[in-house]
Formats: sequence, structure tokens, C-alpha cells
Amino acid sequence: MSNDATREVAAPWRSVSIDDARLADLSRLRDRSTSPRIIIEGELALRRALEAGHRPQVVVATPACAARLGDVGAIELAAVLDAAELGALVGHEFHRGCLAVVPRPIAVAEAWRDALAALALRPHARVVALDRIADAENVGAVIRTARALAVDLVVLGRGCADPYSRRAVRTSMGHALAQPLVIDVDLAAMLAAAATQLPAWSWWCTGSVGAATALRPFSRPEPLPAHLGVVLGNEGDGVAEAVAARCSRRIAIATAAGAESLNVAAAAAIVLWSLAPA
Repeated sequence: MSNDATREVAAPWRSVSIDDARLADLSRLRDRSTSPRIIIEGELALRRALEAGHRPQVVVATPACAARLGDVGAIELAAVLDAAELGALVGHEFHRGCLAVVPRPIAVAEAWRDALAALALRPHARVVALDRIADAENVGAVIRTARALAVDLVVLGRGCADPYSRRAVRTSMGHALAQPLVIDVDLAAMLAAAATQLPAWSWWCTGSVGAATALRPFSRPEPLPAHLGVVLGNEGDGVAEAVAARCSRRIAIATAAGAESLNVAAAAAIVLWSLAPA
């Protein structure tokens, strides 16, 4: 262990070996496609998780990062490693300063129902639903955009990437741990039920320009519903027809002739900004 790592650190931080069994979830990260727990990378993402009420089981940081973080609360292990040891632990060069292991939120069946009912009591609310967005970085980028534009809820349909995967959490800049999410939802069934049980909500979806209302710069379809949900589909197939059929309006982003469709994360930013409450 280097001199930097072995110098005395303030409680609750302690110096450990990279072979410590409590660091197993962080070992060889690039070799792991999934994890039973959430892996947070970087000081900013960790701070957002802490502010949102998440309590890490393990935090590992360089001495400088540990000093900035200070007291991370009563956790199983707050460990200090130098940058080289941190890289050896995860299996590649690592420059984000810290890593943390956080338990996954407990999934609740049909959590969308209570969430939408509660949001319907507000003067206005916005929801974005993702249909089969399989790329974790796209999911993370949409969540980051949703947080920035004050979207009240992100609903992830079946077939979407795990929003709590390492790549999604990293791309979201930690917002995946603060943005309200509902995951693994049958979108067609949700919209069918919402039509009768939650009539305050209107649901729109993205579609091809020829069959949809085109969104243009500094204009919006008027009037906007007070409680509006927007469904975004994947770049290959768009929104599934079984889901789109439950939406009252299809919208599209007007693009230059011959241009291919936008990446879903870019499209989400434009759509959500265009349809934000006045």
C-alpha cells in the first residue's frame, strides 16, 4: 500500500487492502454486465444519492475525495485507497475519486398507479415513459434530462435497460437515484387502466412526422394538458403499436429532409422541453 493510502485518515474512514472481502462488488467492474446492488461512480453522483436518502453499504475513496466527503454516516465500510489501488480494484484506470455500493430500491408491483394518482392532485404534472429503450446509456441520459426539466416521474416499460445499472447511473450523473422511477411496467396495460381509472391524464407518444403533429422551434401544440405523459420508443421500431394505440396524440420532431431519426436521448430533451408546463 502506498504512503498516500497508509497515512492516517479520520473516522469513519479506514485504510484497507483491495483484497478485503467487503470490496467484492467493486472488483473487476468491466467484467460485470449486471450487479445485485447499485454501483455509484464519482463524488457528484454519490452526493446526489446521499441527498436523496440512499445509504451506501460500502464507500471507497482516494484520500483527497474522502476528506471532501467527510462523514458518510454509519455504513459497513468507508475505505481509503490511493488512485493506483482503486484502479487495481476495479480493473482499469479510474479517475472519479470514489465508488459506492448501494442497495437496490424494493420494486413494488403496479407502483405506477399510486404515483400517477398522487401526481394528478397537483395543478400540473409531466411523466415520460420509455418503451423498449435497451441501451443503458440512453436510459441514463433520458433520466438526467427528465431531472433537469422537472419531469415528475419516469416510467420504464418492459424491455428497457436497468436504470440502476452502473452505466445508466453514471450517464445520469447520479440522477437515477434521485429521479422518481417506476420500472418493468407493461405500458399498454398501464395506459388501458389509466384511461378509466386515472382520467385526469392525457397520453401522447412520438411517431413519424407524416402521421404526427410536428414540434417546431418555439412553438407547441395548444392547449397543453395539465397532466401529460409522453411515451418515447426505441430508435429501431419507435413506440409499439399496442402502446401508441392507447395514446390520444402522436407528436414528432421536424428534422431536415433525408436526416435519420434523432437519438432517443436527444429526442427526449427536445420533446420534454417543448411540452414543459408554461
